[in-house]
Amino acid sequence: SIVLQKQIKDLYMKMFSNKIQSLPKSIYERVHYEQQLIETIKNDLKRFNLILRRTYDQRNVFYLGDRLSFDRLSQEFMLQTDLFEIDMTIDNDNLQVTRDYLTNQIKSMNQEFKTILIDTKKYKDQLNQITVLIDKVKLPYLYFLPDLSKQQTSLLDLVKPRVMTSKQNVTYRLGKFLDQILRYMMNIHRQGRMFYNGSDFLRKFHDYIDRTHRLCSTTKFVTITIDNFYHLVSHDHMLNTLTDFFINDYHLPYIEKIHYTKIVQLTSLFLRNNRFYYDNKIYRFIKGGPTNSSLIETLANIYLSRMEKVLI
Repeated sequence: SIVLQKQIKDLYMKMFSNKIQSLPKSIYERVHYEQQLIETIKNDLKRFNLILRRTYDQRNVFYLGDRLSFDRLSQEFMLQTDLFEIDMTIDNDNLQVTRDYLTNQIKSMNQEFKTILIDTKKYKDQLNQITVLIDKVKLPYLYFLPDLSKQQTSLLDLVKPRVMTSKQNVTYRLGKFLDQILRYMMNIHRQGRMFYNGSDFLRKFHDYIDRTHRLCSTTKFVTITIDNFYHLVSHDHMLNTLTDFFINDYHLPYIEKIHYTKIVQLTSLFLRNNRFYYDNKIYRFIKGGPTNSSLIETLANIYLSRMEKVLI
């Protein structure tokens, strides 16, 4: 498959290289037409003050609506939400203050890494993996997507926040490192009770039927949808749950030669340093974290695994 991917990429690059012959007239005309169409749409959106965005569920569906109304709902969401808190207001006349503040926060994080992993020789590789490279950091920003997936109980349910994160995010390296550790541990603990796709579900479902013989005509199936999956609880509650999971479920004090208390401390650093900017302010998560963070997904699953016992 790797060879095939390379061949497809090489062919794609060759087709669009400046070295190849001019495009056929029919394709050129279509490109010209679609370019004009895009410009017309952009001009109309600007002229009528409209907004066109993909919906929150990431399906191939787009929302067209009034920009002022959408912006008003977004502002109201920020005023009412308990997911974030303002870290600082950006002074456009003195941006150096903001730069210095963020730089000091990064330096403080790197120093705390060394304090937690105090034996820097023993944990040299781990420190190299998580240390934040100041000159390569970029502060992510918050934007909103419309949610049309279900019946809305209020107008504010129409908008959902998303943080545009990337490898340049200050917590990216730490999050990747922790997720590799915790996801592996979680997969072992929940083996046979997590489904990754439809075929995986069917295979495990049939295995369960053959093993237990519990399926009958009166069996009921229940689906539970958690709307705030990535922002379930406060950071303190999530960290307490993680500690409890290590003590009562995992039963091993070390993971990849790192004591679980250090894992919890590093997780705390990750949770408390997810910052982003929006409307000339820098915010910080106080519940959960970015929806596209694999570590937040793993931590939410660990939290839910503690709830399973109560539900069952």
